Amino acid sequence: MATKHPRDITMLSATERGAIEAVISQGEASRATIGDLLALSVPRVSRVTGDLIEEGFLAPTGEVQRGSGRPVQPLQVVATRACTIGIKLTGEAAYAVLMNLGGEVVATSVRTFESTDVDDVVADIELMVAELSEKSRPSMIGISLAATVDPNGRGVHDASYLRWASAPLADLVGQVTGVPTVLSNDVNALTLVEHWFGAGQGHDDVAVVTIGTGVGCGLIANGELVHGLGGRSGLIGHMIVDRSGPLCDLGHRGCLAAFATIPSIVRQLSGYGLGGDFADLAQHAVEGHPAAERVFVDAAVATGTVLAYVVNILGPQRLILTGDGIAINAVAGEHLDAAYREHLHWRAAQTEVVVQGLDFEEWARGAATVALRAVLRGEAEAPVVATDDASTTEAAQ
Repeated sequence: MATKHPRDITMLSATERGAIEAVISQGEASRATIGDLLALSVPRVSRVTGDLIEEGFLAPTGEVQRGSGRPVQPLQVVATRACTIGIKLTGEAAYAVLMNLGGEVVATSVRTFESTDVDDVVADIELMVAELSEKSRPSMIGISLAATVDPNGRGVHDASYLRWASAPLADLVGQVTGVPTVLSNDVNALTLVEHWFGAGQGHDDVAVVTIGTGVGCGLIANGELVHGLGGRSGLIGHMIVDRSGPLCDLGHRGCLAAFATIPSIVRQLSGYGLGGDFADLAQHAVEGHPAAERVFVDAAVATGTVLAYVVNILGPQRLILTGDGIAINAVAGEHLDAAYREHLHWRAAQTEVVVQGLDFEEWARGAATVALRAVLRGEAEAPVVATDDASTTEAAQ
């Protein structure tokens, strides 16, 4: 039976929050597994999990696992016990979700930008947070976008799609919403949600590669998200695959982005009178149009080659290929697989490759997961009070 005055999740001890994270990352976990992950004694883990069950954060799964020893009843999180808001920013719109402790989306909100000035985007975010907070008060807000983010999750730099050079976005949003806010690179956020709630759950070493408007790579190593020096890990988009290949929008010849991104494929086929969008071009390739088929095959070969490099270097247990551009695999998957096998080191890890679709709600769920991780790790900083003379933004030139 729950206590009369259960604590908010932000009031739990570091050990209690760690136990909840351990259960989330495994999907479900026994007390012994929690103890091993947190290096707790049997009596200590029993007290911690007992308190969390009493206060409604954890509950038995209902399934008893029987083996040679005592029966084991795994624990799972109680999804309704807490929630966070996640927001994915693009150059045109913001996509937001209210996500509960179990990773389930409770409510959504979308706003198209009339302006991408930082103050105007912050105002749009304020409205979305107010709308979603009517359902449930969030413990924290996470925001993801295609940009470089400070390691502390406070500031954003080089957000080219929004034309921002830099902005202290977490503090700005925290000031207007009153809710602690954290930022993340969008691919890193997506990688985290896959690790905690998706295809990477239960694996300590995971790579997520996204192909769409751009190319991204997020990494989990030993159970932790890899940020790299200055938050600049996973930059695989401009790795050279074939120096005789097409140009990317930065003038590089034959990089992965030049072959496989949606804008590049559209650009390569623009002179053939095919018309339509990326999906239409993919259909032309399926139907055997020579130019379309060639471009998609080349994109698949480039993608398979770089995926092999990722596996050779990192050795993940699971590699997840996703994004708006994965029609490449649907059109020319056998060529992607062949290139992957050709460039895979003969002693490389036996990595499982998973290909799956993606929508903006999933990107936003990644941001909400970043916020949830910050809550569970005690990183939910109170919003900073604004000062009138503070210089907050720098527009991209």
